[in-house]
Amino acid sequence: MIRRVTRSAALLGPALTVGRLVRPLLPKTLKAKVTPRIEAGPRPGPRHVRRMLMLTGCAQAAAAPHFNAVTARVFDRLGVSLIEAPKAGCCGAVSFHLDAPHEGADAARANIDAWWPDIEAGAEALVVNSSGCAAFIRDYPDVLRDDPAYAEKARVVASLVRDPIQVLSTADLEARRAPTEPRIAVHEPCTLQHGLRLTGRIGTLLRSLGYEPQPVADSHICCGSAGAYSLLQPEMSGKLKAAKLANLNARQPAAIYTANIGCWMHLARTPPPPCVTGSRRWTRSRGPDRAVDRLPPRQSHVAISGRARPRRRKDI
Repeated sequence: MIRRVTRSAALLGPALTVGRLVRPLLPKTLKAKVTPRIEAGPRPGPRHVRRMLMLTGCAQAAAAPHFNAVTARVFDRLGVSLIEAPKAGCCGAVSFHLDAPHEGADAARANIDAWWPDIEAGAEALVVNSSGCAAFIRDYPDVLRDDPAYAEKARVVASLVRDPIQVLSTADLEARRAPTEPRIAVHEPCTLQHGLRLTGRIGTLLRSLGYEPQPVADSHICCGSAGAYSLLQPEMSGKLKAAKLANLNARQPAAIYTANIGCWMHLARTPPPPCVTGSRRWTRSRGPDRAVDRLPPRQSHVAISGRARPRRRKDI
């Protein structure tokens, strides 16, 4: 049941909608799983010569559609159009986590088929907003190594995977407006650190834009989300979460940043600062994104975004 619901945005979306309506009546453990609804805002059309694919995803598409929408607006201002293949879906990681490898491999094949026309048409990269999904797609060559029809395509797809930080770090971003609350904490997911090996990259970019990432003790330790782990092992997951939040909040940051949908869902419903965001919504070079302007004050950090001005094109 967990596998069926979490890998389908069509099922998880309505479940979250109902959960938000009855949240005050839910037990404490379930209440913490119901994430706030945040308006996604408009998506720019494919108007640039430079194009990159973007993973639609499953849980993220249902629980946090603003992640991809805001990222698309930021990239649009950098002269890059992010396109989503309509038939692409879950990356397959949830199936592997829950002992259904054949289902996960089928998801990988379906995604490759969905992305392949755009790859052949010259898409520069596959941008993945969730580090957990990105790490798994990087493993597609291993997942499909015994499938002669997909093994080579899997290697091509894996080579194109980029976390947004990898693209934004190569752009010339000029901060035109200093952040009003620069003191922040960054939770780097296990998959970002150990899977993608991008430790420290979020903090480096945020620091260049005027933010002040604070040191976080035991930053290499999991927050307790770990795919379906928080649902299957709630007691141990809760202990990891409490320890992680204590370390993140130790220096009283104005906001907490993360880079994975699982971590965001796990940490979003917490005492102040309740502002847990995807790591790519920070480029505030011309002021807040319109979608953020419409958020209630206590949620205004959840989707920090902005407009970045490129000085010149650089290769990713």
